[in-house]
Amino acid sequence: MIDVHDESPEAELRRMVYAGAIWFAAVLLAGAVAFSGVLSSGWRPSELAPAAGAVWWVGATAWFGALACFGWSGCPTLGFPLRAAVKQKQICSRVGVVLTITASILTTLPLLIG
Repeated sequence: MIDVHDESPEAELRRMVYAGAIWFAAVLLAGAVAFSGVLSSGWRPSELAPAAGAVWWVGATAWFGALACFGWSGCPTLGFPLRAAVKQKQICSRVGVVLTITASILTTLPLLIG
């Protein structure tokens, strides 16, 4: 069980690894379900106008970036000092959230407009 009242770096790292793994699974499943539904309807990214297609591909790249950030924040710490690992995982988690929101907007907007 995770103690939410423990503020030590070790406890913070345990919480971040746990949360990173949850975020990784959630982003992976949400993207897979949404994209498989769109693809199964017969839609392809090549059907978009060139500008909208570029926006969509930037969003898809942001989604993979978010997945990479959450993957890193959810993996065990192997070769870094404790405080450095906590800082890295904090940054990766925050960047992952920003990239997830950005990817959601950039991949949905061209579909709704075009």
